[in-house]
Amino acid sequence: AKLSNNSKEYEERNKTLREEKEAIQAHFQALKRRMNAFRKNEHHRLTDLTLLSSKVLKDINEKVEKAEMIIKLAEMNRKLETEKEKVVPFYAESLVAADVEFNAPLNSPDIQKILPKEFSAMDQFNKRFNKVSLDVLALKKQKEALVEENTNLRSILRQYLDGISLNEDVLSQLNPLVVVNGKTNAPLKVAAAPQQITFVELSHAHRRWHAD
Repeated sequence: AKLSNNSKEYEERNKTLREEKEAIQAHFQALKRRMNAFRKNEHHRLTDLTLLSSKVLKDINEKVEKAEMIIKLAEMNRKLETEKEKVVPFYAESLVAADVEFNAPLNSPDIQKILPKEFSAMDQFNKRFNKVSLDVLALKKQKEALVEENTNLRSILRQYLDGISLNEDVLSQLNPLVVVNGKTNAPLKVAAAPQQITFVELSHAHRRWHAD
């Protein structure tokens, strides 16, 4: 009976140990799965962070290169500025007032809260850029006028040279100043003969009427 009791007790203890072992193994497998999932997620995050950091560094380098180029161009433009542009680099106050009136909605407090701080920092640059844009537009208009004037002067000069020189182009065109073999190559208008109008004095006609 004692052996039977001991055997039964051992079986219950072994059963309990097996259940604890299975529970520990199940917990271990669950922890292992969670660790693998966490490790995989962290690996993806690390990969994304590496790619993102590489892209950010590339963008920063491009911005640095662009900033260096802008600074270099600004220094070159500074050397080409006139004394007036160096002293008064912006447009007239009348244009400033018009610009303020045009941008009145942008100056409202609600809009200013939304706009980034860099927007106000670019104000002076925008003024200089707008002034340069106006100057470029004025120069384009002036260039168009000069090109048109140059074309007219070339046409006048060509007509003058054609009038004093002889070549195939001149001879092929109608020109009353060109005379070949005593004849001009341009048709001349023949003046019509003046009409003879007879005038009779009134006193002579009156005497003739009484005589009849």
